[in-house]
Amino acid sequence: MPAMVTCTQNETPCTEDPAGATMYVTLEPCCHHGKQPPCTEALVESGIRRGYIGSRDFNPLVFGKGVQYLEEHGIEVIPDFLREACDKLNPIFFRYIDTKMPYTILKYAMTADGKIACAGGASKWVTGEAARAHVQQTRKRVAAICVGIGTVLADDPLLTCRCENPSQPVRVVLDTRLRIPMESRLVQTAKEVPVIVFCYAPDKDKKAALEAAGVTVLEAKLLPKEELDELFMRLGEFQLSKEELNGRHISLRNCLEQLGQRGLDSVLIEVRPFTPQHCRKIAVIWCRFTWHRSCSAATVCPPLAAWALPHRTRLSCCPNPPLPVWDRICFWNIPERSNSKMFTGIVEEMGTVRRLNQSPNRCELELSAAKVLEGTQIGDSIAVNGVCLTVIRMDKDHFTADVMPETLRRSNLGQLKTGSKVNLERAMAADGRFGGHIVAGHIDGTGRIRSMQPEGNAVLVTISAAPELLRYVVEKGSIAIDGISLTVAKVSHTDFTVSLIPHTGEETTLLKHRSGEIVNLETDIIGKYVEKLMQPKSGGVTMELLQQNGFF
Repeated sequence: MPAMVTCTQNETPCTEDPAGATMYVTLEPCCHHGKQPPCTEALVESGIRRGYIGSRDFNPLVFGKGVQYLEEHGIEVIPDFLREACDKLNPIFFRYIDTKMPYTILKYAMTADGKIACAGGASKWVTGEAARAHVQQTRKRVAAICVGIGTVLADDPLLTCRCENPSQPVRVVLDTRLRIPMESRLVQTAKEVPVIVFCYAPDKDKKAALEAAGVTVLEAKLLPKEELDELFMRLGEFQLSKEELNGRHISLRNCLEQLGQRGLDSVLIEVRPFTPQHCRKIAVIWCRFTWHRSCSAATVCPPLAAWALPHRTRLSCCPNPPLPVWDRICFWNIPERSNSKMFTGIVEEMGTVRRLNQSPNRCELELSAAKVLEGTQIGDSIAVNGVCLTVIRMDKDHFTADVMPETLRRSNLGQLKTGSKVNLERAMAADGRFGGHIVAGHIDGTGRIRSMQPEGNAVLVTISAAPELLRYVVEKGSIAIDGISLTVAKVSHTDFTVSLIPHTGEETTLLKHRSGEIVNLETDIIGKYVEKLMQPKSGGVTMELLQQNGFF
């Protein structure tokens, strides 16, 4: 950051002294030397007075140190400002920092009836121009693009980015038996755009020939037994036998781990369309499709909205419709059952962190507990500081839960240490008493304790929070703080205050915090639903519509 800030007003360049100015950044400023000097030193030298920081930088070289450096040098720091919105700006960065695994995008195209070609066998595209352009832009922004050997053998693709000012990704092929032809376009252009081929126990001569052509050949592990068993259980309904899977497929996870180790932070996986059998659990929620140009009817059909579209469904808007072509489609796998749980914010007991087992892509949290283990089984949910976690192991005096990196990043669970106290609550039973308010166990964001002020036998706790959270906080309304259901005493544009009675203070962790520490916040779910319902529906009466029709 230069000592002077350059700006433009009415296309006239000007410079302003940043001393005393307020800074807004989406990510915590770095405080370590890399390719460039630390941002924190430049900010201090420039005389910046206040800084609003959106996302936390979970890089161990930075995490919290950037904020600490600025505060130590007299700069007022307001952290977690518009944090949720800022986090959405850097999904690739956060995924890679959290797990050292590439941020992965899956791309495939398929028609509504599960077909990939016309009746005559002709097949080229099953997507529209907008979708194909989007694919090219996606290729441009990822570090690698990955396909299976089947795609290479069938299409002989280049896998390059074909858009303006392209940034060519590393091309990756999953090829268990190293069948990639030497005459393929990928091999022939490997010295121009890097190619990585993953295989298992490759032929030495073939490997040497590929490496001489510029291809990087890496050995990957086969699907491990536990992964294979899980895959078989999931695909058994599609009538795939273990013999078809065993020994034929390398582990995608292992390949992604190796790409991450090479510094590739994102990968686009392009796969062949699924068969109709694979579509049994696919739900189409929105699509717009166009018909083959030979169709005499309208070329664009109206939007189709459906929660579930069976694979046998035939869409038609003309007597003999050819194959529909997707322009846009959103899909996901429908779960077997809902995993949604409900809590009340009435803490049942305080637990103690026994151990944190952290690995590059996951964290296991082991907690001492007693009451919440009564009637609890493997797979049940327990709210830990207001975060709904699933029990994966348990004993008579403790349990273990999985915590994903995203959860660590968006809550205060990432700050827990051995011996830390946490609030615990079991999911509410259907026949249980409703003692607090509706709590989902899904953290909306975090706040920072600003002050604790005694008032008679109670304690007033003031917590600062981002504006997008405070909009759902109302006086005399409810809020969950670290999973504790509390009533809001007052609200300002920067913070809110709750009052703790002695019993709540003794039975929960809130008063054990110090000023400046972070707490988890879950706002009232009813307020969010009301806001959603009050939003104007698309296509309704708008000012533009009234104007167009001569009302004013």
